[in-house]
Amino acid sequence: MSSESTWYNWRVIISATQQPAFILRLDTQGPPTVGPNGEEIDTTQSRVVDFRSDNSVKIQEMGTVTGQRYQVKHIKVVAQPNTMTVVDTSLPYDINLIAVKNVFKPDMAGDIISWLLAPYTIVGVITEDVDIGDTVIHVSPTVVANIDESWRFRIASSANPAVYEDLGHVVNIDHTNSTVTLDTPSTQTHTTGDYVRMTAVYTESLEICDADYVLEMGLEIPRVAYIPANAPVRCEYTNNSSTAKTFYCYYSFYYGSINST
Repeated sequence: MSSESTWYNWRVIISATQQPAFILRLDTQGPPTVGPNGEEIDTTQSRVVDFRSDNSVKIQEMGTVTGQRYQVKHIKVVAQPNTMTVVDTSLPYDINLIAVKNVFKPDMAGDIISWLLAPYTIVGVITEDVDIGDTVIHVSPTVVANIDESWRFRIASSANPAVYEDLGHVVNIDHTNSTVTLDTPSTQTHTTGDYVRMTAVYTESLEICDADYVLEMGLEIPRVAYIPANAPVRCEYTNNSSTAKTFYCYYSFYYGSINST
């Protein structure tokens, strides 16, 4: 089997003019050190704006003009051996997420990754005591108004928020009776007024296979995902081996009004 390479499109800043230029380089070549014509560049401002495998061709059209409001950033996770590494990322402005690209390597096979939004945010309280074995929880209207099915659910003590129980995921929401049904029965008792914390789930417990590939998420979705300013996006990477791993995720988004120029 022949090996595949990945091409990276680097945006660099020419030192003399402070103008951008673009350079296409293989993953094995690393970041550019000079401009396309040998010019001196400010390497601190270099960034990847696109990448693709050498066996694929893509033709893309921009249906909505976003001008300079389009950006690409990355998240780097250094995953320590035999443990879960958690990395939270947030931006100080509203964004509309367009696509996410996770770069996986063969040595990551068997590792587990999850992507979560606003982990364990307080959205209300329980309105009736919870007994051991309960799966139907009575909650305040703010909970049913904000939570969604499949999201993670946690009850935390109002007297000591550091004391909590995770109750799996929401499987049903009853807006009329203001209750949620969970897939994990409670193993503890909880008191009326205790906090409800929720976590939105994008990707959960995804096992990485033995391959060198890029997993793209969001490119087939007709609408972008809105993420409010300062809302943390959490990556949970579980390294199931005895060696450290470095994982990269690249994401593209636009910010501000779609029609702004």
